Amino acid sequence: MKPLTVGYPLKQLFPCLLLAAALLPALPAHAWGPMTHAYIASQIFPDAPPVLLFGAMVADMNGFSGLGEKGDSSLKHLTHREAKLLAPSPFKLGLLTHDGDWGADSYAHAYFHMPAEKLYPLRIYEQLSNETGITMNNAEDVIETVVDYVICRDLGRPFVKKILDAVNAAGPAEEQALVDAYAGPFMERVPELTREQAEKSIRKAFQCEKAALRFTAAFMLLSDKLQRTLWPYMISLGVDISFATGEKCTQRGIELCADWQPNLAQIAREMAAKMRELKFLP
Repeated sequence: MKPLTVGYPLKQLFPCLLLAAALLPALPAHAWGPMTHAYIASQIFPDAPPVLLFGAMVADMNGFSGLGEKGDSSLKHLTHREAKLLAPSPFKLGLLTHDGDWGADSYAHAYFHMPAEKLYPLRIYEQLSNETGITMNNAEDVIETVVDYVICRDLGRPFVKKILDAVNAAGPAEEQALVDAYAGPFMERVPELTREQAEKSIRKAFQCEKAALRFTAAFMLLSDKLQRTLWPYMISLGVDISFATGEKCTQRGIELCADWQPNLAQIAREMAAKMRELKFLP
């Protein structure tokens, strides 16, 4: 890969670097990245309305609670494990696909609890860790970021624009659905919160995550050449590894994720079966 300053005028790179910097705080915060969550949901629901795809992505809004570690952890429990509390809607179905116990996130975090059952993407984490010397946690962060990139690269701009449409389609109704479902349980988990504070935190997290998702989609609409230049910098800063290691991990991660499509299709099939078992689907 070329150094960052080769081939691009600084005027062209500056807004891209600002965009990359805006994305850095959320880079290692997810299990699967938002594009991957949306893709898996689209495989389970081929005719998914935009708000369903948004629901699949928005569960990671906990990082924007504004209440510190306890608030983030409490909101994460709700968005990742209590989507059943929402009123029936396509938005709820999308949020359900993100579930940390049996849904998409349970595959990304399988090495914590069931590595023998869910081997993708665990085998890639292990291989990248062994080849580069980075930790398993760092390998997870790298691969989850890289999978988002290869999905958007392989499916092209129409897919990214579909995601952007999903983000833009979500609004007050979805925000209110989260407040109605989670404000009470949020107060139970963080007793010092008033109802007003709980609602304000959920609304703030929703709006911030929506903005972050819009930034992410905008980044994915950059040229592939420019993305390939920027990703090693973003990964090295976001995961806190050297640039040389970040560059090596980016390139090797892309190679290791070449078979993403059949593996994510298998995950979607297994999740659809689980949703039928849990009575979330007929």
